[in-house]
Amino acid sequence: MIFALGMISFNAMAVDGYKDAKFGMTEKEFFAKKLCHFEEGKPVDFSQSKGISLYSCPDFSFANTKRRAVAFFLMESLAG
Repeated sequence: MIFALGMISFNAMAVDGYKDAKFGMTEKEFFAKKLCHFEEGKPVDFSQSKGISLYSCPDFSFANTKRRAVAFFLMESLAG
């Protein structure tokens, strides 16, 4: 039983992105993928933090359903 559980967890891999969007890519690379119509948003006061940007999309397609998605960038790289 322990061996079987070890085999299941051994095959698990870390996620490094979704579809063609990968963590660490630049904003320009990310938006070139055209995964959704992202708009810049600032629900949090980032005035004290330089290099942070946030974008949201109201109609991201995931599992055949439209969902709200958020892309968060640190120093112009997709954060994960």
